[in-house]
Amino acid sequence: MPGALRSTRERVVQTLWFEGVGLLLVAPGYAWIAGVHAAGSFAMVAVVSLVVMAWAAAYNTLFDLAELRYGGRVASERPNQWRALHAIGLEASAVPLTCPVIWALTGLGWWGALLADLGLALAYAAYGYAFHWAFDRLRSVPQGPRRPVNQGIDEPRCDRPEMRCRAGQKQALRAMHERCVSSPPPWAMLRVWRGA
Repeated sequence: MPGALRSTRERVVQTLWFEGVGLLLVAPGYAWIAGVHAAGSFAMVAVVSLVVMAWAAAYNTLFDLAELRYGGRVASERPNQWRALHAIGLEASAVPLTCPVIWALTGLGWWGALLADLGLALAYAAYGYAFHWAFDRLRSVPQGPRRPVNQGIDEPRCDRPEMRCRAGQKQALRAMHERCVSSPPPWAMLRVWRGA
């Protein structure tokens, strides 16, 4: 689906803006809460940002691919609950990468480094939600040709001799096909599975 994901150049712009603005917003707060000098806070958050920057480009691309494939929409059309999941998922998945960095740079013990990392992750998750919402509004993803989520499913046909359709079956099959293609919410499958 050409044009449905951000280009590499656009992904680099997004990542650099995210980390740059985040560094300017979060480093002073960390210095104030941790009681350290601003320069030390800025340096530590900058190194952590570099680690997260490398991970964020891959994470964002994978999340966007999954959303496009299974949700049938581009990142700039992401609903709020998916936007929150994206922000929390990015920060939670970065903690195993950044906690050792914080431990090595700050002299905190493992528990202190984990606590500092979780605090930074919460701050960045809230910031990430707002940033990606704004970025998607300002620089929306160019859309390629639209397709149904379940592309490849042929429209049900009732005009083949082997099917021997009765009156009204063709309309019922078309209605059933439309329901299948229109991407029901995930919990709707539970009703089908339970036979309700």
